[in-house]
Amino acid sequence: MLSRALTKNVPDMIGALFTIAVGVFVLSESSNYRFGSLSSMGPGYFPQILAWLLVAMGVFLFVITFISKPSDSRLHLPDVIPVLVIGASILSFGLLIEAAGMGPAIFASVFISTFASTNINILRSLLLALLTTLACVVVFVYLLGLPVEVLAL
Repeated sequence: MLSRALTKNVPDMIGALFTIAVGVFVLSESSNYRFGSLSSMGPGYFPQILAWLLVAMGVFLFVITFISKPSDSRLHLPDVIPVLVIGASILSFGLLIEAAGMGPAIFASVFISTFASTNINILRSLLLALLTTLACVVVFVYLLGLPVEVLAL
């Protein structure tokens, strides 16, 4: 009975182990950076805290999966098109941020990402991209004063 429960929960266990592995990888990569303290955070503070949280979450998920009864649901793979669209959205941001500036990068990224939905509306996508871009420019450039180029000419 135990082996049957374990084989039914293998995908969940693999996901938990992958979460732990990513956390351990980030811990090892960020260990060369100064940690600092809460009042004077070093460059390794935030990645190491997140990595420890990731490891703890992975251990928690593994334990829960190990002690839970096998689920009757089948493994469902995600649709390929939305995954590719979100990947293209992230890639567009990375390619445009230095070449065109923050404004066009955010606009293109948000606009492209809206096509991952099954409910596509071009006008709504354009409006969402425009409002998100304006909000990011106001927050990051004007309120926080970050030295980010909004539009590279």
